Amino acid sequence: MDADPQEVARFGQQLTALQRQLYVYVAQLVGNPADADDVLQEANRVMWEKYAEFTPGTKLAAWAYKVAYFEV
Repeated sequence: MDADPQEVARFGQQLTALQRQLYVYVAQLVGNPADADDVLQEANRVMWEKYAEFTPGTKLAAWAYKVAYFEV
């Protein structure tokens, strides 16, 4: 089944809005800004790859933080 374009757009907008918060979180965990950039980039890749596993209407921030944590 194909993803609803509106849901994909909403996911992208919400994920974009979380980027600064996620960066700060990752930077605190890794302690190095360059490493934080790399980890966040990989976490974003994973989140888009696993988009189908995210349930719309649930807390994207909680899911994104967990993905970022696992990437650290």
